[in-house]
Amino acid sequence: CALPICLGLAFGIFGTIIGIYDAFSAIEEIGNISQSMLAGGLKVSLTTTLYGFLVYLLTRILSLVR
Repeated sequence: CALPICLGLAFGIFGTIIGIYDAFSAIEEIGNISQSMLAGGLKVSLTTTLYGFLVYLLTRILSLVR
């Protein structure tokens, strides 16, 4: 796998893991939370995965065009 492709995917997954860990740490501190707060935290943590996937797609398209 090309380096930018692998890095984009790896950073996306790494960011998701960090985001989910932070969300669960906040849940542990607060205790009882609403479902909307949990959904918001998960949405934020998946943002890095989205950007990692976009980097993957752009790099893949550019490698096919060349």
